[in-house]
Order: sequence, then C-alpha cells, then structure tokens
Amino acid sequence: MIRSTDLAESWTPIAFAGEQDFHAIDVAPGRTYAYGSNGELLVMQDKQTWKRVAQAELIDIAADPTALGRVFATTTNGQLVTFGENGNGASSKPFPDAPPLALVDVTSRGTIVGVDPSGQVFACDNRGANWEKLADVSGGPEAISVRSKTWYAATEHGIYTSSDEGRSWRQLLKIQM
Repeated sequence: MIRSTDLAESWTPIAFAGEQDFHAIDVAPGRTYAYGSNGELLVMQDKQTWKRVAQAELIDIAADPTALGRVFATTTNGQLVTFGENGNGASSKPFPDAPPLALVDVTSRGTIVGVDPSGQVFACDNRGANWEKLADVSGGPEAISVRSKTWYAATEHGIYTSSDEGRSWRQLLKIQM
C-alpha cells in the first residue's frame, strides 16, 4: 500500500511493500479494509496497525458505512457474505437469497449493490432481502462504486455511469479491444 500527499507527484510505501498485492480496498468511518493476495481480510483503525478480520477466498469487499465494523464480500463462488468484527475476530454470515455476485458496494444509506458476472446490477436493503434487478452494464464487471448519487461501473468494455441509482447506465469511456 502506498500513499501520496502531493497529488500523485510522489508516492511513499506505508504497508506491506513487496509482501502482498491488495485485490480490494474500501473505507468506512474510522476504518480501512483491505483484502490481499494471501487471502486475508484486514482492518486498520489507527492509521498504522493492521488486524486480521478473516481468512477467506474473496473477490470484492465493501465496508458498510451504516454499521461500524461490518464488511460485505463476494466469494469466489459468487456468494455474498458479511463479516462483523467482534472481540474474537470476525463472524461471517451468508446471504442465501442474494443472486450470484462478482462485485459488491454499499450506498451511504446502506443499500447493498451487486453486479453478477454478466454485468447485471442488483440492489437490496442491507438485511440482504428483497433483491431488485436493475439494469445491466455491458461486459464482464471489473469495479463498481455507489457511494454518491452518481454510480460508476467499470467493465471489460468501458466505464459507465448511472445517475438514477442503477436503473439506467451511460457509457463514459469505451475500451477498444
């Protein structure tokens, strides 16, 4: 993990330099979460010390801004799970009614948003019930961000945006293959 304090003119290593590759990073008030190439889900609360939350095979993570210490994650088999920190590490809970998802994020109001491997976007309340099929983004999903009123998704075909909470998507950038 590296940090820049001068608008990306220079970078300083701050954690795990040369030790592992982070596949997913997300933040919530007072916490930074990272999922690394060694299969560990980590949390940092003091801007210095990383603590192991769980060991798991994950694809994506999303810190819940409405519930301190809760992280949603997608597993390599498409299952949505949540990890909640407690005094003895973390407990996990699957969401059996969730569609198979590759990517996950959480809005500031706590709505869970997921993208399946084909690019179909889904949303539900943060209890994991009542999944709504929204629209799709073209191509295999690579990233999604839904923290503001404008949502963004990256796929193998380009960058997309939605200003109506995922009900329609407009391509911002087309990737030429």
